Amino acid sequence: METSHGKEHPLDGERLYSIINSQMQKSLRDIGVSEVKCKSRSEFKDMDLCTVYTTTNGAYEIRLVFCAERTFLNLIAESMLGEPVTDQEDIKECAMEFFNVVCGHIVTAIFKETRSPARFHCPCFEEGYYLPGREGTDEMLAYCYLSIQNGTAVFMHDPLTLMS
Repeated sequence: METSHGKEHPLDGERLYSIINSQMQKSLRDIGVSEVKCKSRSEFKDMDLCTVYTTTNGAYEIRLVFCAERTFLNLIAESMLGEPVTDQEDIKECAMEFFNVVCGHIVTAIFKETRSPARFHCPCFEEGYYLPGREGTDEMLAYCYLSIQNGTAVFMHDPLTLMS
C-alpha cells in the first residue's frame, strides 16, 4: 500500500485491525474481563464518557484513542485492583495504565510485522469524548467493545503509514 505520506508496508487495514483487536481482547482477558462484544456506533450518544489517548513517533505516526463509558473504566479498575473502586482518581489511573499496556502490545506487534520501530507517548486522560488534534483529517478507524456489565468502549486509531 503506497501512501502520499509514507512508503509501502505489509499491514493492510484488515491485518492492522486483527493486531489491534487481538491485543485489546488479550489485555481485557488478562485482567479478567471476557465475553466482550461489538456494539453499534449510534449507541454512543448521551453517555458518561472518558477518553485515554496517545500518539506515536518514529517509523510511523498514529493516534491511539480509547473512549469508554465510565462504567467500562470502572470494570477495568475493579478487575485490575481486585476490589470495588469508587475513587475517580483510581479509575483514571487504572484506565491510563491499562491503555499503556495495550499500546505497548500493539506497538510491539506492529514492529514484529514491519520491523518499523515507534514509541508511544505517555497516555493522557480527558473527561468526555475527545480526539487529539492532527493536521489533515480527524477520520479514524474504530473498533467497538461491550463489556459484560453493558459499559461501552471504542478503540480508535489512524491508518498505519510508515514514514519515509
